[in-house]
Amino acid sequence: MNEESGHYFKIEEGSRVLELERLMYVNDRPLFYDIAHYSLIRFPDLEKKIATDESTYKVLSKDYNTEILSNDKIIDVIGTTKVYANYLECDIGANLFKILKIAYDSNEEPAHLSTFMCETSKVTLTVHRTK
Repeated sequence: MNEESGHYFKIEEGSRVLELERLMYVNDRPLFYDIAHYSLIRFPDLEKKIATDESTYKVLSKDYNTEILSNDKIIDVIGTTKVYANYLECDIGANLFKILKIAYDSNEEPAHLSTFMCETSKVTLTVHRTK
């Protein structure tokens, strides 16, 4: 578990957290790299229930009766490291959006934390105001 996960999930250091890494493609090219975290205290055996062809949110809903209803996002721009450049097939030092997402359930408890990265030149971010 990293320090960031424990802070948002409000769990003790050393608690079990599932880290799920995904590389998402569009037209056979990598576009997004995502590192997701889920508390295994809250979602025991989640790692056994995740399939490559099913939404993790669908598993949370079906198996744990947890609906994701809102989220907060913190958006930064970082330079691509060698590791991320390799995953995303871009130049080292290229600008990446690094988006930290904290997803909340119907009780406004954090259920999911992810760090999502993509090259800034390949996407447009639009932020909508909510009432």
